[in-house]
Amino acid sequence: MRWGLLVAAWLALSPSPARADIDDSAYQAGEAIRDEERLRRLRGDIEAEREQERRRAIEAAAEAGRIHAEAQAREAARPYPERLTGQACTQCHAAENYTANRHTWLVWRLVVARMVWLNEADIPPDAQALIASHLAASHPASPGEAFVEYGVPVASVLIVAGLIWGGRKHVAAKRRRSARTGTRGM
Repeated sequence: MRWGLLVAAWLALSPSPARADIDDSAYQAGEAIRDEERLRRLRGDIEAEREQERRRAIEAAAEAGRIHAEAQAREAARPYPERLTGQACTQCHAAENYTANRHTWLVWRLVVARMVWLNEADIPPDAQALIASHLAASHPASPGEAFVEYGVPVASVLIVAGLIWGGRKHVAAKRRRSARTGTRGM
């Protein structure tokens, strides 16, 4: 409270406020254009500037329309599977997510199925197969990658089948032994 009074007293007793160093000639608001010819020229200049700006806006709109039409034509010229893949896949992520990968048709099919099942992508079944085929053709796996992608599942099935077969064989041998000895232990 005390400081407020001191500041108010200082402002009241201080010399006149500082003036800005502005030349009054920069402002001609009080001057009216009284000459009719000058007024007509000024209005004509303003109208010419408006017309020029309107033409620029029309030209810019025409250029934007041309660019848009060219982009649509380029999109329509792309093969259908490529457009379908782009539309379906880029709804959720960037194209770089799938263009950087290389897989066999089977793995691409599994990737598309995973997107539908787990990520709830809205891709009809017939489009899923077409997308997988397009990706397999445009981003194929190298021979080594294909060997791994097909070889690992086949090897897994063979190992599981071998374990099942070996387990059955072991159980059968154990039953035969117990039958010979007359015990019933397993």
